[in-house]
Amino acid sequence: MKGNTQLRQESLRKVLTEIRLKGPVSKRELQRITGFSWGNISSIITMLCDKGFIVPAGKQDTGVGRKPEEFDINAEDNYIIGVDFNCAYVMATVCDLRGRIIASFKNEFGNAVETEEAIETLYKTVFPAVEFCGDKTLNYIAVAMQGDVDAINGVSVELTPIKGWKNIPVCQMLKDKFKIETIMFHDPDCVLYAERYFGVLGDLNIKNAVEVIFAHGMGMGALLENRIYRGNK
Repeated sequence: MKGNTQLRQESLRKVLTEIRLKGPVSKRELQRITGFSWGNISSIITMLCDKGFIVPAGKQDTGVGRKPEEFDINAEDNYIIGVDFNCAYVMATVCDLRGRIIASFKNEFGNAVETEEAIETLYKTVFPAVEFCGDKTLNYIAVAMQGDVDAINGVSVELTPIKGWKNIPVCQMLKDKFKIETIMFHDPDCVLYAERYFGVLGDLNIKNAVEVIFAHGMGMGALLENRIYRGNK
């Protein structure tokens, strides 16, 4: 979608987000939800279909008149690999743009694991996920990282149980290894986002929440007005 204006990009993002959250959905419903014109909705739908982000999902049964066509996220292309990296194991999960799991791969760490072994385990886990995608479009690798994390620069600052693990540029290493754009988040933030958009917080439409997790240590995340709180800076 390169070459489009910023406004066009925002419109595309808005429509794709609504389809991801509410699909299958018709053009008319999208027009009502977004407030966009019919012509704008139609051209965006055409572009998203051409790019393989969405696909027709059959006709909507309205009970009367002509049945409008619905559209949904394409479950057969445009994948994301989510990586869960913690002090006990690495898991790589292939998902579609709605977050539906397509395949998962996992390798556990042994006792007293050192940095070099942990990095090799990371590569060994991500490799079959990339191979699984084959000729499909693979948009991103997204890493949920335990420990002290510099998410902006994609660096794992420290993960104490792994010997010698300090200031590891995980995102750059994965990008260099697999030639795929890679981003990183602190793992409690990932859990909170998952609950917001796929769990109970989404059902209740809650915009502010605090979450505490106890798994291989303790972590906490806070959601304020639908945004992850990362401190008062």
